[in-house]
Amino acid sequence: MNNVFTHKQLFEMIIIAFLEYCLARYGITMGIFDESLFWPKEYTPSAKYQAVITGRHKE
Repeated sequence: MNNVFTHKQLFEMIIIAFLEYCLARYGITMGIFDESLFWPKEYTPSAKYQAVITGRHKE
């Protein structure tokens, strides 16, 4: 393999493959929320749950 590609080229290919893998995983899970400002209501936390996760329920 080293006869065809240098170590730098191999490293670049591995990094690009990893980046594409991460973007594909993100696309599978978050692609339905492409417009994050307009998430469907059934996928957003309720006001009570938001208070708990943000710590506002202690006030």
